[in-house]
Amino acid sequence: MQTIVIGHRNPDMDSICSAIGYARFKQLTGNPDAIAARAGNTNERIDYVLNKFGVEAPAFIPDLTPRVCDVMERNVISVRRDSSAYDAIHLIETERLRGLPVIDENNRCLGLLSAFRVCQRLFPAREQSAEARAIEASLPSMVETFGGSVVACRLDCNIRRYLLVVAAMQTDSFSRRLGNYKPAEVILFVGDREDIQLLAVRTGVKAIVITGGLPVSAEIRDVAERAGVIVIASPHDTATTVLLARGAVRVESMISAELFTFTADTLLEDARERAASSRHFVFPVVDEKGELVGMLSKSDFLKPIPRELILVDHNELSQAV
Repeated sequence: MQTIVIGHRNPDMDSICSAIGYARFKQLTGNPDAIAARAGNTNERIDYVLNKFGVEAPAFIPDLTPRVCDVMERNVISVRRDSSAYDAIHLIETERLRGLPVIDENNRCLGLLSAFRVCQRLFPAREQSAEARAIEASLPSMVETFGGSVVACRLDCNIRRYLLVVAAMQTDSFSRRLGNYKPAEVILFVGDREDIQLLAVRTGVKAIVITGGLPVSAEIRDVAERAGVIVIASPHDTATTVLLARGAVRVESMISAELFTFTADTLLEDARERAASSRHFVFPVVDEKGELVGMLSKSDFLKPIPRELILVDHNELSQAV
Protein backbone atom coordinates (compact mmCIF):
# COMPACT_ATOMS: atom_id res chain seq x y z
CA MET A 1 0.00 0.00 0.00
CA GLN A 2 1.31 3.41 -0.95
CA THR A 3 1.76 6.00 1.80
CA ILE A 4 1.56 9.66 0.77
CA VAL A 5 3.05 12.30 3.08
CA ILE A 6 1.67 15.69 2.11
CA GLY A 7 1.25 19.22 3.41
CA HIS A 8 -1.45 21.86 2.86
CA ARG A 9 -2.74 23.35 -0.39
CA ASN A 10 -0.53 26.46 -0.36
CA PRO A 11 2.79 24.95 0.64
CA ASP A 12 5.47 27.01 2.37
CA MET A 13 8.96 25.90 3.37
CA ASP A 14 7.71 24.10 6.48
CA SER A 15 5.12 22.14 4.49
CA ILE A 16 7.60 20.98 1.82
CA CYS A 17 10.45 20.14 4.18
CA SER A 18 8.29 18.29 6.70
CA ALA A 19 6.79 16.15 3.89
CA ILE A 20 10.26 15.29 2.57
CA GLY A 21 11.65 14.60 6.05
CA TYR A 22 8.79 12.48 7.33
CA ALA A 23 8.51 10.46 4.08
CA ARG A 24 12.22 9.66 4.35
CA PHE A 25 11.76 8.67 7.99
CA LYS A 26 8.96 6.27 6.99
CA GLN A 27 11.15 4.76 4.26
CA LEU A 28 14.00 4.15 6.72
CA THR A 29 11.69 2.58 9.29
CA GLY A 30 10.13 -0.10 7.12
CA ASN A 31 7.79 1.60 4.64
CA PRO A 32 9.62 1.77 1.30
CA ASP A 33 6.43 2.81 -0.54
CA ALA A 34 6.15 6.12 1.32
CA ILE A 35 6.48 9.20 -0.91
CA ALA A 36 6.61 12.93 -0.27
CA ALA A 37 3.99 15.01 -2.06
CA ARG A 38 2.79 18.60 -2.34
CA ALA A 39 -0.70 19.97 -2.94
CA GLY A 40 0.42 23.20 -4.59
CA ASN A 41 3.27 24.90 -6.43
CA THR A 42 6.63 25.72 -4.89
CA ASN A 43 8.05 29.25 -4.81
CA GLU A 44 11.50 30.73 -5.48
CA ARG A 45 12.59 30.43 -1.84
CA ILE A 46 11.62 26.75 -1.68
CA ASP A 47 13.27 26.04 -5.05
CA TYR A 48 16.49 27.71 -3.86
CA VAL A 49 16.69 25.52 -0.77
CA LEU A 50 15.89 22.30 -2.65
CA ASN A 51 18.53 23.08 -5.28
CA LYS A 52 21.12 23.96 -2.65
CA PHE A 53 20.77 20.57 -0.95
CA GLY A 54 20.17 18.56 -4.14
CA VAL A 55 16.69 17.41 -3.18
CA GLU A 56 13.90 16.96 -5.71
CA ALA A 57 10.61 18.70 -5.12
CA PRO A 58 7.85 16.38 -3.83
CA ALA A 59 5.41 14.94 -6.35
CA PHE A 60 2.57 17.32 -7.23
CA ILE A 61 -0.75 15.75 -6.19
CA PRO A 62 -3.53 18.35 -6.17
CA ASP A 63 -6.35 15.86 -5.64
CA LEU A 64 -6.59 12.53 -3.85
CA THR A 65 -10.28 11.90 -4.42
CA PRO A 66 -10.69 8.13 -5.09
CA ARG A 67 -10.95 7.32 -8.79
CA VAL A 68 -11.71 4.27 -10.90
CA CYS A 69 -7.99 3.58 -11.39
CA ASP A 70 -7.65 3.03 -7.62
CA VAL A 71 -9.84 -0.09 -7.59
CA MET A 72 -10.06 -1.37 -11.18
CA GLU A 73 -8.54 -4.67 -12.28
CA ARG A 74 -5.49 -3.91 -14.40
CA ASN A 75 -4.62 -7.44 -15.50
CA VAL A 76 -7.46 -7.77 -17.98
CA ILE A 77 -8.37 -11.03 -19.70
CA SER A 78 -9.78 -10.34 -23.15
CA VAL A 79 -10.31 -11.94 -26.55
CA ARG A 80 -9.83 -10.65 -30.07
CA ARG A 81 -12.90 -10.14 -32.18
CA ASP A 82 -11.83 -12.95 -34.53
CA SER A 83 -11.61 -15.48 -31.66
CA SER A 84 -13.97 -18.43 -31.74
CA ALA A 85 -16.96 -18.79 -29.44
CA TYR A 86 -15.49 -22.13 -28.36
CA ASP A 87 -12.32 -20.47 -27.02
CA ALA A 88 -14.27 -17.59 -25.46
CA ILE A 89 -16.77 -19.72 -23.57
CA HIS A 90 -14.00 -21.88 -22.11
CA LEU A 91 -12.12 -18.75 -21.03
CA ILE A 92 -15.25 -17.40 -19.34
CA GLU A 93 -15.70 -20.73 -17.54
CA THR A 94 -12.10 -21.32 -16.43
CA GLU A 95 -11.56 -17.74 -15.27
CA ARG A 96 -15.05 -17.40 -13.73
CA LEU A 97 -15.74 -14.18 -15.62
CA ARG A 98 -19.01 -12.26 -15.70
CA GLY A 99 -18.06 -10.47 -18.88
CA LEU A 100 -15.24 -10.93 -21.35
CA PRO A 101 -14.10 -7.79 -23.20
CA VAL A 102 -13.68 -8.13 -26.95
CA ILE A 103 -10.91 -6.04 -28.53
CA ASP A 104 -9.74 -5.25 -32.05
CA GLU A 105 -6.20 -5.36 -33.45
CA ASN A 106 -5.39 -2.02 -31.76
CA ASN A 107 -6.62 -3.08 -28.29
CA ARG A 108 -9.73 -0.93 -28.66
CA CYS A 109 -12.67 -2.31 -26.72
CA LEU A 110 -15.56 -3.28 -29.00
CA GLY A 111 -17.91 -4.63 -26.36
CA LEU A 112 -18.51 -7.35 -23.81
CA LEU A 113 -19.19 -11.01 -24.34
CA SER A 114 -21.15 -13.04 -21.80
CA ALA A 115 -21.93 -16.74 -21.51
CA PHE A 116 -25.58 -15.77 -21.95
CA ARG A 117 -24.87 -14.13 -25.33
CA VAL A 118 -22.90 -17.15 -26.54
CA CYS A 119 -25.64 -19.58 -25.50
CA GLN A 120 -28.28 -17.37 -27.07
CA ARG A 121 -26.38 -17.47 -30.38
CA LEU A 122 -25.50 -21.18 -30.35
CA PHE A 123 -28.87 -22.35 -29.03
CA PRO A 124 -31.51 -20.14 -30.67
CA ALA A 125 -35.22 -20.31 -29.91
CA ARG A 126 -37.20 -23.08 -31.64
CA GLU A 127 -38.84 -20.64 -34.03
CA GLN A 128 -35.34 -19.61 -35.17
CA SER A 129 -33.99 -23.17 -35.45
CA ALA A 130 -33.50 -22.86 -39.22
CA GLU A 131 -30.68 -20.39 -38.52
CA ALA A 132 -28.96 -22.81 -36.14
CA ARG A 133 -27.22 -24.53 -39.04
CA ALA A 134 -25.74 -21.27 -40.41
CA ILE A 135 -22.46 -19.93 -39.03
CA GLU A 136 -19.97 -17.23 -40.01
CA ALA A 137 -16.54 -18.79 -39.58
CA SER A 138 -13.38 -19.95 -41.30
CA LEU A 139 -12.73 -23.59 -42.10
CA PRO A 140 -9.38 -23.67 -40.21
CA SER A 141 -11.15 -22.42 -37.08
CA MET A 142 -13.86 -25.02 -37.52
CA VAL A 143 -11.36 -27.86 -37.98
CA GLU A 144 -9.45 -26.68 -34.91
CA THR A 145 -12.52 -26.75 -32.67
CA PHE A 146 -13.22 -30.43 -33.30
CA GLY A 147 -9.58 -31.50 -33.68
CA GLY A 148 -9.93 -32.62 -37.30
CA SER A 149 -7.38 -33.20 -40.05
CA VAL A 150 -7.47 -32.38 -43.76
CA VAL A 151 -7.60 -35.41 -46.07
CA ALA A 152 -8.12 -33.82 -49.49
CA CYS A 153 -7.61 -30.31 -50.93
CA ARG A 154 -6.48 -27.23 -49.03
CA LEU A 155 -8.58 -25.30 -46.55
CA ASP A 156 -10.15 -22.00 -47.53
CA CYS A 157 -9.00 -19.57 -44.83
CA ASN A 158 -11.58 -16.88 -45.57
CA ILE A 159 -14.42 -16.20 -43.18
CA ARG A 160 -17.66 -17.12 -44.90
CA ARG A 161 -21.23 -18.09 -44.21
CA TYR A 162 -21.53 -21.87 -44.10
CA LEU A 163 -24.46 -24.24 -43.63
CA LEU A 164 -23.82 -27.28 -41.43
CA VAL A 165 -25.71 -30.20 -42.97
CA VAL A 166 -25.91 -33.75 -41.58
CA ALA A 167 -26.55 -36.69 -43.90
CA ALA A 168 -29.03 -38.72 -41.84
CA MET A 169 -31.41 -40.12 -44.48
CA GLN A 170 -31.56 -42.33 -47.55
CA THR A 171 -29.62 -41.21 -50.64
CA ASP A 172 -32.70 -40.18 -52.66
CA SER A 173 -34.15 -38.18 -49.77
CA PHE A 174 -30.83 -36.55 -49.05
CA SER A 175 -30.32 -35.66 -52.71
CA ARG A 176 -33.61 -33.76 -52.71
CA ARG A 177 -32.71 -32.04 -49.42
CA LEU A 178 -29.29 -31.03 -50.73
CA GLY A 179 -30.99 -29.32 -53.67
CA ASN A 180 -32.45 -26.76 -51.25
CA TYR A 181 -29.02 -25.31 -50.44
CA LYS A 182 -26.25 -23.51 -52.29
CA PRO A 183 -23.55 -26.20 -52.63
CA ALA A 184 -20.70 -23.71 -52.12
CA GLU A 185 -22.06 -22.96 -48.61
CA VAL A 186 -22.57 -26.56 -47.48
CA ILE A 187 -20.32 -28.32 -44.95
CA LEU A 188 -21.55 -31.92 -44.95
CA PHE A 189 -21.14 -34.17 -41.90
CA VAL A 190 -21.37 -37.88 -42.66
CA GLY A 191 -20.00 -41.23 -41.52
CA ASP A 192 -18.54 -43.90 -43.80
CA ARG A 193 -21.42 -43.83 -46.33
CA GLU A 194 -19.55 -43.60 -49.61
CA ASP A 195 -22.72 -43.21 -51.66
CA ILE A 196 -23.51 -39.98 -49.79
CA GLN A 197 -19.89 -38.85 -49.99
CA LEU A 198 -19.82 -39.34 -53.79
CA LEU A 199 -23.16 -37.56 -54.17
CA ALA A 200 -21.83 -34.61 -52.19
CA VAL A 201 -18.67 -34.42 -54.31
CA ARG A 202 -20.67 -34.49 -57.55
CA THR A 203 -22.99 -31.79 -56.18
CA GLY A 204 -19.95 -29.61 -55.43
CA VAL A 205 -20.37 -28.98 -51.71
CA LYS A 206 -17.69 -26.86 -50.03
CA ALA A 207 -16.43 -29.58 -47.70
CA ILE A 208 -17.21 -33.04 -46.39
CA VAL A 209 -16.44 -33.95 -42.78
CA ILE A 210 -16.17 -37.70 -42.28
CA THR A 211 -16.86 -38.41 -38.64
CA GLY A 212 -16.16 -41.15 -36.12
CA GLY A 213 -12.46 -41.44 -36.92
CA LEU A 214 -13.45 -43.62 -39.89
CA PRO A 215 -11.08 -44.13 -42.84
CA VAL A 216 -11.50 -42.24 -46.09
CA SER A 217 -11.22 -44.41 -49.19
CA ALA A 218 -8.69 -43.68 -51.92
CA GLU A 219 -11.54 -43.27 -54.41
CA ILE A 220 -13.21 -40.53 -52.34
CA ARG A 221 -9.91 -38.71 -51.88
CA ASP A 222 -9.20 -38.91 -55.60
CA VAL A 223 -12.59 -37.65 -56.84
CA ALA A 224 -12.67 -34.94 -54.17
CA GLU A 225 -9.24 -33.66 -55.21
CA ARG A 226 -10.31 -33.52 -58.86
CA ALA A 227 -13.57 -31.75 -57.97
CA GLY A 228 -11.93 -29.31 -55.54
CA VAL A 229 -14.07 -30.52 -52.62
CA ILE A 230 -12.33 -30.37 -49.23
CA VAL A 231 -12.43 -33.59 -47.21
CA ILE A 232 -11.83 -33.44 -43.45
CA ALA A 233 -11.61 -36.31 -40.97
CA SER A 234 -13.01 -35.92 -37.43
CA PRO A 235 -12.12 -38.18 -34.50
CA HIS A 236 -15.56 -37.62 -32.94
CA ASP A 237 -19.02 -38.94 -33.75
CA THR A 238 -21.30 -36.82 -35.92
CA ALA A 239 -23.31 -35.20 -33.13
CA THR A 240 -20.20 -34.17 -31.20
CA THR A 241 -18.42 -32.93 -34.32
CA VAL A 242 -21.33 -30.69 -35.37
CA LEU A 243 -21.70 -29.31 -31.85
CA LEU A 244 -18.01 -28.43 -31.67
CA ALA A 245 -17.96 -27.05 -35.23
CA ARG A 246 -20.66 -24.54 -34.33
CA GLY A 247 -18.29 -23.16 -31.70
CA ALA A 248 -16.07 -21.84 -34.52
CA VAL A 249 -18.31 -18.81 -35.02
CA ARG A 250 -16.48 -15.53 -34.33
CA VAL A 251 -17.25 -13.69 -31.10
CA GLU A 252 -17.68 -10.31 -32.81
CA SER A 253 -21.14 -11.44 -33.91
CA MET A 254 -22.15 -12.02 -30.28
CA ILE A 255 -20.94 -8.96 -28.39
CA SER A 256 -23.43 -6.71 -26.68
CA ALA A 257 -24.17 -3.60 -28.72
CA GLU A 258 -24.56 -1.56 -25.53
CA LEU A 259 -21.09 -0.58 -24.32
CA PHE A 260 -20.98 1.05 -20.88
CA THR A 261 -17.44 2.25 -20.11
CA PHE A 262 -15.48 4.39 -17.65
CA THR A 263 -12.12 6.11 -17.84
CA ALA A 264 -9.41 5.53 -15.27
CA ASP A 265 -9.77 9.12 -14.02
CA THR A 266 -13.53 8.92 -13.44
CA LEU A 267 -14.32 9.82 -9.84
CA LEU A 268 -15.22 6.67 -7.95
CA GLU A 269 -18.31 8.25 -6.48
CA ASP A 270 -19.57 9.23 -9.94
CA ALA A 271 -18.83 5.75 -11.26
CA ARG A 272 -20.68 4.19 -8.33
CA GLU A 273 -23.82 6.21 -9.05
CA ARG A 274 -23.78 5.35 -12.75
CA ALA A 275 -23.05 1.67 -12.13
CA ALA A 276 -25.85 1.41 -9.57
CA SER A 277 -28.40 2.39 -12.21
CA SER A 278 -27.01 -0.04 -14.79
CA ARG A 279 -28.06 -3.64 -15.28
CA HIS A 280 -24.46 -4.54 -16.12
CA PHE A 281 -22.11 -6.04 -13.54
CA VAL A 282 -18.79 -5.30 -15.25
CA PHE A 283 -17.55 -2.24 -17.10
CA PRO A 284 -14.54 -1.82 -19.41
CA VAL A 285 -12.17 1.00 -18.48
CA VAL A 286 -10.74 2.73 -21.55
CA ASP A 287 -8.35 5.56 -22.32
CA GLU A 288 -8.91 8.54 -24.64
CA LYS A 289 -8.22 6.31 -27.69
CA GLY A 290 -10.78 3.74 -26.60
CA GLU A 291 -8.06 1.24 -25.73
CA LEU A 292 -8.77 -1.17 -22.91
CA VAL A 293 -6.77 -0.39 -19.74
CA GLY A 294 -8.79 -2.15 -17.05
CA MET A 295 -12.05 -3.67 -15.89
CA LEU A 296 -14.37 -2.49 -13.14
CA SER A 297 -16.99 -4.67 -11.50
CA LYS A 298 -19.64 -3.67 -9.00
CA SER A 299 -17.82 -5.64 -6.30
CA ASP A 300 -14.73 -3.45 -6.86
CA PHE A 301 -16.56 -0.55 -5.22
CA LEU A 302 -16.19 -2.43 -1.93
CA LYS A 303 -12.40 -2.48 -2.14
CA PRO A 304 -10.43 -0.23 0.21
CA ILE A 305 -8.46 2.51 -1.53
CA PRO A 306 -4.88 1.15 -1.78
CA ARG A 307 -3.10 4.08 -0.12
CA GLU A 308 -2.88 5.87 3.19
CA LEU A 309 -2.45 9.55 3.80
CA ILE A 310 -0.22 11.32 6.34
CA LEU A 311 -0.89 15.06 6.71
CA VAL A 312 1.97 17.27 7.94
CA ASP A 313 2.18 20.97 8.86
CA HIS A 314 -1.61 21.14 9.19
CA ASN A 315 -4.02 23.06 11.39
CA GLU A 316 -6.94 23.78 9.01
CA LEU A 317 -9.14 21.10 7.49
CA SER A 318 -10.05 23.40 4.58
CA GLN A 319 -6.39 23.35 3.51
CA ALA A 320 -6.24 19.57 3.31
CA VAL A 321 -5.80 17.95 -0.11
